[in-house]
Amino acid sequence: MIKAVNSTQIESIRSALMERRSSLIKTLRGDMDRMASSRLNDVGDSGDGAMEAEYQNISSRLSASESRELEKINHALDRIDDGTYGTCDECEQPIPAERLEALPFATLCVRCQQLDDTGRL
Repeated sequence: MIKAVNSTQIESIRSALMERRSSLIKTLRGDMDRMASSRLNDVGDSGDGAMEAEYQNISSRLSASESRELEKINHALDRIDDGTYGTCDECEQPIPAERLEALPFATLCVRCQQLDDTGRL
């Protein structure tokens, strides 16, 4: 039997999601400020330019990953607010509490996630 998430767990998850969201926003703002600042700085020799380009590439990929996580967190918070949090988007069965505690922005139960990962969903 699947142990659904209860209201106390949901509030704990909401708090953790809000903290993580705040941290991500702060990090993304810092990333954007650093990118803007580095564009204003003159690049020395070609080696410096190559290193800066690689740093920008890595920073951009990290920012994209952080932005996707922020989007998932916002979606989870919306689901908490509208009362659909903890329900699988596909089969509409409860997502196990253990899964939500480990991955608080999960929208699929384990079975549906496995089907999705293998392209069968």
